[in-house]
Amino acid sequence: MSIITNNSEFELHFSGHETFPLRQMWLKKVSEQADKKGYIEKSIFTDEDSVTRFGVGKNMVASIKHWTLACGIMEESNKKSAYKLSDLGNKLFTSNGLDPYSENISTSWLMHWQLCGQRNFDKHRSTTWYLLFNTYILPEFTIPDIISHIKKYIANLQRKKTAETTIKRDVETCIKCYSPRSSSKSIEDITEPLLAELELIRLNEAGKLSFRRGPKSNLSDHIFDYALISYWQAVVENESSLSLDDITFGTGSPGRVFKLDEDSVAERLFGLEERTNGIFMWTSSSGIRQIIMSKKLTPQKLEKLKIEKLEKAYL
Repeated sequence: MSIITNNSEFELHFSGHETFPLRQMWLKKVSEQADKKGYIEKSIFTDEDSVTRFGVGKNMVASIKHWTLACGIMEESNKKSAYKLSDLGNKLFTSNGLDPYSENISTSWLMHWQLCGQRNFDKHRSTTWYLLFNTYILPEFTIPDIISHIKKYIANLQRKKTAETTIKRDVETCIKCYSPRSSSKSIEDITEPLLAELELIRLNEAGKLSFRRGPKSNLSDHIFDYALISYWQAVVENESSLSLDDITFGTGSPGRVFKLDEDSVAERLFGLEERTNGIFMWTSSSGIRQIIMSKKLTPQKLEKLKIEKLEKAYL
């Protein structure tokens, strides 16, 4: 089953996490298993030593594998018996990486983008995350609201139905990912979910959930720029401009994924020309506010710029 959004196509995927939210050191733990060529043997998640290796229960080992794939830290390889540590995983979590202990909040924002943003991918493993942050527009919601929304979305695609219990577990896990650590003394609740510190979802006194919209002071301009370039590559790579409306409200855009209001997006775009040494320029003419990309910027140079923005986020 696939879903098409702009130029990207991905499978609907509502399982794999075993109902455990993404934890802080999980991605790092998998990255440590890569050999010198970056291969990660699939057997590490299933052999008799897997529980000891990761220090968690068997179901959580499966969850760790899921999250590492969903966040694009590990990917399929040309070797049937192994996965491959992705370029992003190598950049972040190796011993000389940008965030080897997964403790920088930029990593949390980046993994949120990986789960919810519009980017080029072969298989999207976090459909609920993508749909919740990009297609649900009402100011308040409950878990049943999101379940109903997803079921209607699937029906509109005229695809085979997914069991409601499967969707329910996925939605509940999604919300748990953005919720502070519970008071439970269970071993799986000892560490804070990686995405909880973003405070993107709130629970009000009436028991309703809502997004925290507006400026995000702990979101680095460079992570925003990285996401903007990823969005550009996924939807309009061959175009020379992108409007403020697209960047703020487009499906899978930085504005929608990070829940930034239009003024907050515009404020970040004002400084983009300086941050990219003139590669991107902000213009406002005849009521059209947009970013224009230098004609000299090739796809290869654009990818290089994206990596440079990532590195600057951790300085």
